[in-house]
Amino acid sequence: GEVKAGVEIRFQPKDGKIPFSIPALDKIERAAGQYVGAVKTEDGGEEWRYSSADVSPYLCNLFTAPDYRGVGLGRTLVRLAWYTATEVWGEKECYLHVDEGNVKAKRLYEGEGWKPVKRKWKPGW
Repeated sequence: GEVKAGVEIRFQPKDGKIPFSIPALDKIERAAGQYVGAVKTEDGGEEWRYSSADVSPYLCNLFTAPDYRGVGLGRTLVRLAWYTATEVWGEKECYLHVDEGNVKAKRLYEGEGWKPVKRKWKPGW
């Protein structure tokens, strides 16, 4: 059958930049991209580090098929990602990027306790 929903988390540098799959393109794209980032810590606070040597769990993909939206599946996947990062991997934070215009996604993440980080770049794609 076809996939109805999914979530992907991976370790990425805590530098706040949008990661890309190809390292050479990553440098170029990071220099020109725009994003709004978010980070959530166990104690509900905000934290951001700018050391590329440090890594943190990164919620990089979350999707639900249109017919499956609005039933709590996305919220469940966000909670699963947070549980994996904190309980399974033993981390204290996880970060993500969300398009500034994606009001539903922003509402979902903020409703789950994620805090916005006010850092943006100019889009290069």
